[in-house]
Amino acid sequence: MKKVLKKKYLLYSLPFLFLFAVVFPKLLGHGMFIDGVLYATIARNLSQNIGTFWEPYFTKTIFPSFSEHPPLGLYIQSILFSIFGDSRWVEKGYTLALAILQLLLISRIWKNISNKKDLSWAPAFIFVITPIVFWAMANNILENILIVFLMIGTLFIIRGCRAQKNYEAIFYGFISAIFLLLGFLSKGVFALYLLVFPFFCFYFLDKANKSKAIICQISLLFSTIILSLPFIFYTKSFAFFKLYFENQVYKGLVGDREISDPHFEILRALLEQIVLPVSLCLIIVLFIRNLKLFNFNRTTILYLLMALSSSLPLVISSKNHAAYLMISLPFYALLIASLFLNYLSRFHDWCVQTKYGAFLLYSLVISMSFVIIILSTRNYNRVLKNAEYHNDFTMQGKMPLENKLISFCPKWMRGKGATKMMASNLARDYKISLSLNPNHQFRIFLLNDPEACSIPKGCTLFFPKNPKEFAIYDCQEISSIDSINGENEVLMDSALFWYDGSKQQQE
Repeated sequence: MKKVLKKKYLLYSLPFLFLFAVVFPKLLGHGMFIDGVLYATIARNLSQNIGTFWEPYFTKTIFPSFSEHPPLGLYIQSILFSIFGDSRWVEKGYTLALAILQLLLISRIWKNISNKKDLSWAPAFIFVITPIVFWAMANNILENILIVFLMIGTLFIIRGCRAQKNYEAIFYGFISAIFLLLGFLSKGVFALYLLVFPFFCFYFLDKANKSKAIICQISLLFSTIILSLPFIFYTKSFAFFKLYFENQVYKGLVGDREISDPHFEILRALLEQIVLPVSLCLIIVLFIRNLKLFNFNRTTILYLLMALSSSLPLVISSKNHAAYLMISLPFYALLIASLFLNYLSRFHDWCVQTKYGAFLLYSLVISMSFVIIILSTRNYNRVLKNAEYHNDFTMQGKMPLENKLISFCPKWMRGKGATKMMASNLARDYKISLSLNPNHQFRIFLLNDPEACSIPKGCTLFFPKNPKEFAIYDCQEISSIDSINGENEVLMDSALFWYDGSKQQQE
């Protein structure tokens, strides 16, 4: 019996071993998706009282008042900066902790709904091996905190729909509304799909109390409205969300923001993401060699409706980033695990009860442990992303320059993603703001490129000593303005700066 229990624990460990094999080594090196660096910069600024909750601050010239996304997720991260200080390990540890929470919550949802509780490792494993998922887990994007809030809200909805007392259904509906609102305050309208979950549970949740499901649905709707009222009547939050809906939501719907692909492109992206987990399940089907019908029951339909309700609304927007699918992928993972339930159950029993299964299981655990050790050792302190920045500004020591406005020439930045990369990392490490004003004392140049702006005479190399692609020059002799004073600085066109319609921005 002890050996059987030990094997079960090894199965439960597989999703977390994969997480640490694929995500953890990436966090030990230098480089992160630019949006993740941007969010970490704003969170660090908030922790140092630079900017406020309703007016988050990025740089003097780009998003001095950031309204692209609601600020709660950034504020939560800022608390960690307040506790642990200004270190890149803060955002890396934060995104890893959220990844672990996601796996635990997916397993918990499975245990609350499915009769096969021993298979709680399966949906978590299917989720974490989805490419966009382990990419997101390593890159500090806001979908990570949103998923945590919405899965907790889902757990309370399940409890509310199975409640025995009216007050319990009302209470659980209210608590789920709180987490819906927390999700909305972290990532905006993506959180709203949670509103329809009690309706699905009314029809398809096993052991649901139908009358209590109705009460839970009403409680969720009214609680969400009531909890939202303070943000409507508070002047600062109303002004923030007015800008958010105008610049982010409306422009995204009409195709004025970011990528303007066909609306149904997101469905193709979804199919691409689930190919790997579905293929793995099909391999298990072939291995079992005892073909049965797929497990398409009420629970499977429930997961299907949850998944569709969180992904199909994306079709109406022209912003078709695969990362937006993150909010639906926990439910697609549950759906796939439920569809292949019979085969996964047989595979689970084979691993636990046979010596060959035990050999495979121990081999997987040992090999993944070695992969974790090898990749972590290999990647530590290496440049893994944004090499143009880190080779010059991280691997060559700390630059003796901070909280300055520095000039840059947009001629070589546009269309290459270099502006966003440079602006984010310089702001993150040195609180430096890139300026279109060409006359600041310190100026950044792209080297060895025929399209680059030439370095004026009178400028001397400031940092680094051995530049590879970028360098900052001290142009004090020909400078006409103080690079600390930014009161009269012209703001960059943020929409043009960040969202130029180039697919290249989807790193």
